[in-house]
Formats: sequence, C-alpha cells, structure tokens
Amino acid sequence: IGNVKGLRVLDEGCGFGDHLSKLTARKPAELFGLDASQKLIAFAGQQNTPNSQFAVHNLNNPLPFENEHFDKIFASLTVFYVKNLQQLFQGNRICLNPQQPSQIVSIPPCFFDACFNTYLSVFV
Repeated sequence: IGNVKGLRVLDEGCGFGDHLSKLTARKPAELFGLDASQKLIAFAGQQNTPNSQFAVHNLNNPLPFENEHFDKIFASLTVFYVKNLQQLFQGNRICLNPQQPSQIVSIPPCFFDACFNTYLSVFV
C-alpha cells in the first residue's frame, strides 16, 4: 500500500492482523483493524503489533470513526461480504484525510464490475 511512515492506516476486514503486523516495519503513526469476527480480533490483539488497535465491527454498519481520521484505508478480499458498498465507500471517503486520500480495495474478479461501478459513483 505504499509509504505509511507517520500515517494512520485502517484495515477493513483485518482478520488476525497479519497485514497490519507486517506494516509496523514501515513506521506508521497508527494502525487500526476492523473485523466482524470476535475470535480473529482477539487473536489480532495478542500479536503485539505496535501502535495498533483492533475492534469487532461489521462493515455492513457505518464506520465508527471521526471525519478525516485515516490517511490510508485498505480492504483485502473483504468487500464481497458487504451488502451496501455505497455506504462503505462513502464512510471511507468521510474517514479519509483529504490531504492524503488513499483507499485500496482488493476485489475478486467475479465481483469486480459491481464493486467498481459503486466505487466510481462515490469517488468520481
């Protein structure tokens, strides 16, 4: 996801926190992981990932963050579990710092057209 030094990063659908754990070497200011699974979040919290927080959250619900809280948001193979993509992408847009807006979404090919069209309707 590129340079994250000094940045606030959100992983939507973080699972057991592996992606965020690997980002610590790049010296981010803050890492935050959300996942719907209480068991995976409990495991992520035991990883001792510096400057990180993890929370149980269903991405079908509005994001629990203030405006412009994150510099980068990524979701790796998560969005196909979300029923209302427009709500998620609008929430991401609100949560992103407009000075450094960066959102990365990993979508399996079979869902690409529907997800991409929804993304474009929100961000373009």
